[in-house]
Amino acid sequence: MKLLSGLKMCGALALFALALTACEKPGPAEEAGKNFDQAVDKAGDKIDDAADKVKDKVNEK
Repeated sequence: MKLLSGLKMCGALALFALALTACEKPGPAEEAGKNFDQAVDKAGDKIDDAADKVKDKVNEK
């Protein structure tokens, strides 16, 4: 039973590795998602910068 379970696990890992290597080129949806993530990161950075400026102004008084 342990041998069969081990073989199933090895087979599942082999299929997973094959699936990962088959997807080398990102598709248009993945590119769009990457661009969206970058835009959200940049917006978050700008919000953090603005919050820091407000905090600095408040602390000046």
